[in-house]
Amino acid sequence: MQNLRARLPGWTAVLAGGAAAAFLLPGVAELLIYDRLAVLDGELWRLVTGHLVHYSPWHLALNLLAAALAGGIIELRGYRGFPLLLVASALAISLSVLILLPEIAFYGGLSGLVSAEIVFLCCLGTSERGAWRLFCLLALAVFGGKIAWEVFSGSSLSTAMPGQTFIPLPMAHAVGALVGLLGACGVKRASFAIPRPGHREAIPDIRPETAPGWTNSTGKGDT
Repeated sequence: MQNLRARLPGWTAVLAGGAAAAFLLPGVAELLIYDRLAVLDGELWRLVTGHLVHYSPWHLALNLLAAALAGGIIELRGYRGFPLLLVASALAISLSVLILLPEIAFYGGLSGLVSAEIVFLCCLGTSERGAWRLFCLLALAVFGGKIAWEVFSGSSLSTAMPGQTFIPLPMAHAVGALVGLLGACGVKRASFAIPRPGHREAIPDIRPETAPGWTNSTGKGDT
């Protein structure tokens, strides 16, 4: 029971709850949204919280669905580093917009974080075996193609959403995907560096009597 409780998707629930509150509660979106002038004026929390803000019910619903699926699976499978992934991807995307896209005054949406989650999840899944590994490889190929198409075309699949009132930023998805890739590589490297519970590494026997040709004080070799 304790192990199951530890794997409940708590961070995913916090993310979804924050996005829902930002959309439903009056005045919250204005306080949280990425606002370039406000950020430059010192309201740095907007670099993280801006991703919780959405511009339409469809925008919110699609992002919440994707975030719940990807984030929920990450937490249920027990992959480490998920909270750090969320914060790192939020900051990386917002700073990229701030520095590289100075013409963007406002930015919102979870899609960049979702991109980080999907790549993080699938990259870690490729280290496993069976059908899950094959699914993750296929998903990475498809999602990588989607990101490449968005970047080179300057468009996004979100343009098909009803009542769209915003301009999609493919760069945000690409930056999120890059953070997800780097995060997965970091988790894999840490996993190799830290022995698993119950796993004992082979330690070479360095006693002198185990060396070939060793002789003891009586002149006899190792028998």
